[in-house]
Amino acid sequence: MANTSESKFEFQRKTGIILALDVTDEKSALEVTSQVAGLVDAVKIGYPLILGTGLPIVSKLAEFAPVIADFKVADIPNTDRLICEHVFKAGCAAIIVQGFTGPDSLTECVKTADEFGGKVFVVSEMSHPGGDYFFTDSVSKEIAALAKKSNAFGIVAPATRPERVK
Repeated sequence: MANTSESKFEFQRKTGIILALDVTDEKSALEVTSQVAGLVDAVKIGYPLILGTGLPIVSKLAEFAPVIADFKVADIPNTDRLICEHVFKAGCAAIIVQGFTGPDSLTECVKTADEFGGKVFVVSEMSHPGGDYFFTDSVSKEIAALAKKSNAFGIVAPATRPERVK
């Protein structure tokens, strides 16, 4: 296990920018990330890049900026723990998880992140047009409260609905 007293994710808000690295190949990922190194607080990657290149891309990207795994983890606690372990062992500084799975799953993600010195961001609501179909205002607020109670590092809220972010 990693040293729990030292976080890999030193979110300093130097720029307030997290790059959404929505590419699927290693060459593009490394090229873009190297060009923005020092200009962003972190780089957020998703399943398309990992499926296209493999998990070892994380350590390469982490040379330029902290890496956030935008995997929107949403499973039972044991499976969430296993996913988080792989993500943090690969060198990610943080992971994005869903909060709708409940307190036991979310707590397991935060606990595992802590063991590796990592951080957890919790999705309170999705930003696409259908994202508010189930994520009503009251549900989103409840998920945000759960994220806070679980000691998650941050909350992912929809920029497409600024009234909800307020």
